[in-house]
Amino acid sequence: MHHQFVHKKQVATIPGVAFTLIFFAVFSISERFTRKRGAAHTELDQFNLEPGEDLTPDTLGVRPGNVLIMVRDYNTLYNLGAMLDRVDTRRQDIVVLHMRLLARAASGEHELTPEQLFSGKEQELFTRALALAEKKGKTIHLAVASATEKWDGILRAAQSLRSSCIVLGLSPSRPVTDEARVAGLAWERLPNPKPQLTLEICSPNGQEHVFYLGPHAPNLTPKEIELLHSIWLQLSNEVAPAELHHHDVVHFALDELQGEIRNKKREEVLAGLREHLQEIQDRRGPHLRKAGSDGT
Repeated sequence: MHHQFVHKKQVATIPGVAFTLIFFAVFSISERFTRKRGAAHTELDQFNLEPGEDLTPDTLGVRPGNVLIMVRDYNTLYNLGAMLDRVDTRRQDIVVLHMRLLARAASGEHELTPEQLFSGKEQELFTRALALAEKKGKTIHLAVASATEKWDGILRAAQSLRSSCIVLGLSPSRPVTDEARVAGLAWERLPNPKPQLTLEICSPNGQEHVFYLGPHAPNLTPKEIELLHSIWLQLSNEVAPAELHHHDVVHFALDELQGEIRNKKREEVLAGLREHLQEIQDRRGPHLRKAGSDGT
């Protein structure tokens, strides 16, 4: 098994938000090694420091469309465990990323000593991540990066790696819906072309909250489809001989809503929307799996 620590310093700026990718570490564990029964687990005691390159699929040795799994504590790797059970790493790569949050220096530059590049806690974090992958017979690629803003750092890493999905555990300080809202706002600040990304937030009990970042087709429920069809039936004969499609109803309704938001009915619309959201929340209950939810 080969472990390589790559150091890279790069400063970039997103309008209004400082983002600094300071370094990343690259570790890979082969499929052959992870499937070898009885192999003694190797501790990450030695690291090879080398000049690094940009964090890309090529430098990390992964394919585009990979799954980016964020880890922060070696005692809370349940999101990694869930993805290892689900993902076939022969077809889709798994990148495990630990993001360091740095206080921004006045110059925007950060100098790190070799001792700071990989802490004991990070060593233990990656050791346990590798052990979990080894147990499940899967390949993983590990990385460390630093940023001055959490979500700007995560999304820039996902954009650079051409990831298709970001997976997190529960935040200790932020509710799931608020986490997704902040992620959506950070997505808007990404430079073009912005990637289509799925965000999955996992709970220790196996509950999953799925959100989509950026423009995407809504995941309509049967009730919403039935309502759309009912409106179409009511209007199609009224506008004949003009041809009316279901998507025409949606487009017209969205234009009408946009117009109301922009005029004096904005507060009335917001009051109605809040009431609608509360009714939905009451029906769902606190323990319903929120698969296919919109992120913003």
